[in-house]
Amino acid sequence: MMTALEELRKRLAGHLHAADISGLCRMAEGREGDGMKAALFSLVGDRERRVASNALWVFSHFKAPERRWLQARQEELIDMAIAAPDVTSRRLVLTLLEHQTFAADAIRTDFLDVCFGRMLSDAEPVSIRSLSMKLAYKMCRHYPELLEELRMSIAMIDAAAADSAGLRSCRRNILRQMEKGDSGKG
Repeated sequence: MMTALEELRKRLAGHLHAADISGLCRMAEGREGDGMKAALFSLVGDRERRVASNALWVFSHFKAPERRWLQARQEELIDMAIAAPDVTSRRLVLTLLEHQTFAADAIRTDFLDVCFGRMLSDAEPVSIRSLSMKLAYKMCRHYPELLEELRMSIAMIDAAAADSAGLRSCRRNILRQMEKGDSGKG
């Protein structure tokens, strides 16, 4: 007889449809769904790539109240984002982190460095570069000196961004947010 975790793992090993994701999200709703959230989270590091990415995929469809459950696991998510073995997992973990808040006194410089490196890397897909830029801004906005470093790094993307509308848009939006923040300082 299979345990509930083994059944969930088997389900995540296959192709997930929208109805599957909706059902799993409903099972994880509210406090009574914390067991499902914990089971899903235990599978995001699974050795089988499809199981891990499907578990992350389900988390990416969580509504805001359920995503708050992940905030307490930010350190683990950051570790995953740094070490993610494939682009899909990396993108999904960065997406989950983008929905989180970053406290000024708890910025992980190793993760900030990774975000700077990825946003500047032509080897990374546009989605990873854009998410890395957004996350770098979320961390840097607490510190004027880091904001200036981010602004200079974004300027280095300028020429490369010419061939990617998504990267240009992300760059423009972050610069706009930075300007709003600067003008609000008086």
